[in-house]
Amino acid sequence: MKKRLLFTLLVVLFIFCSSPVAFAATVENNRLPNPVEDYTDIGTAGKAVGFEIPVPEYITQGYSPSAIQTIDKKTVQLIYTEGENTINYRVAGDTLGADISGDYNTHPVEKKINIEGTDVTLKGENLLTSLAIWQKSGLSFALSFSRPIEDIEFEKIIRSIPEVKAQASKIGILEALVLGLVQGLTEFLPVSSSGHLVLLQKIFGITGDNLFFDVMLHVATLIAVIFALNKEIVAILKNPLGKMLRYIILATIPTVIIALLLKDVIDTAYGGDLLGFGFIFTGLLLTIAEKVPRGTKKLEEMKISSPIIMGLLQGIAIFPAISRSGSTIVGGLISGLDRGFAARFSFLMSIPAILGSLVLEGKDAIEAGLGNLPWLQIIVGMVFAGVSGFFAIRFMINLITNKKLYGFAIYVGALGVLILLDQLFFNIVFQNPFINMLG
Repeated sequence: MKKRLLFTLLVVLFIFCSSPVAFAATVENNRLPNPVEDYTDIGTAGKAVGFEIPVPEYITQGYSPSAIQTIDKKTVQLIYTEGENTINYRVAGDTLGADISGDYNTHPVEKKINIEGTDVTLKGENLLTSLAIWQKSGLSFALSFSRPIEDIEFEKIIRSIPEVKAQASKIGILEALVLGLVQGLTEFLPVSSSGHLVLLQKIFGITGDNLFFDVMLHVATLIAVIFALNKEIVAILKNPLGKMLRYIILATIPTVIIALLLKDVIDTAYGGDLLGFGFIFTGLLLTIAEKVPRGTKKLEEMKISSPIIMGLLQGIAIFPAISRSGSTIVGGLISGLDRGFAARFSFLMSIPAILGSLVLEGKDAIEAGLGNLPWLQIIVGMVFAGVSGFFAIRFMINLITNKKLYGFAIYVGALGVLILLDQLFFNIVFQNPFINMLG
């Protein structure tokens, strides 16, 4: 009897403990505290984690703040949304460099870039990135998009974060003078202005967002072209439907197509990793040009193939360290143009090219503004860019008519080799980019 009663009690107890009510009560009593807490303002969240939160000053257009959270009172998480798409920005202290992204996906592409002196790891696929992680000033950072986007968008956000932005080195008067002088000379000499500007910025340690300064230097070189080739420009204006303007427009079309198709690749190239190869390529082009028979064609004899070839080479020259003037002049020479006329046509081609870059970069430059750069530096840079550009055009037309281009070829070739040696072995100015490419 006692055994039967005991068995009955055990069965009842088992049924009760197995019931949903009892299970729910057990879970409720043993529930773990939620590690995520919501806040209404950045300041309060910062007090909770014990450090001031560096908030990005720029967020991709269309996204708006939707949540301010802390995780275990150690990590701050800011969430921005655009419909179903989200940007997740995390900051944490005392992590000893740990990855705080919470992302456990396998990404086919992982690479390292340097932004304003900060080493950033990007993870994603092909030319698109999903996640960026980095450390700065004792803090760990993670930035992720729910859908992969271009690297340049990550860079814009990261550059706007105060902890990164504060490290940027700005342009002084001497640097403005040198950069302006070099921009004016190298824009029209066949040695690449973009390559020299990237190189000088590396040497001077200039890492800030100087887009407005760069745009104003291009304005100065545009003014130099107008003054130096005023007779040709007046002739074009008097005959706007003439062959000269038609061929300049025709030469511009392939340049625009290449610029639009390869925009992301070109933006990445301006980091300087391929600078050495670009200079060497320019040297090879100039050498090839001197091997072809001397042409005699001017505007009257110029065929439609000439502006197309020159336009294609101008498109390739958008990459840093590949000379625009050198490439287009070479295109004219190999298509049989007179040397002096090839130079003049090349410089006239620069007008829509410079105007195009001003249109593409103008909006971003206006939004970025002067930053911490005084107007004095901008004026100094523009004056030296404009004056040196004017004399470079006159000098180049005379030089190419009477001399050969081998001296320029040797110069840019040697410069390219020196840059590659520094990247591979010495790392005085450049880090080795090929380690990251292979990794």
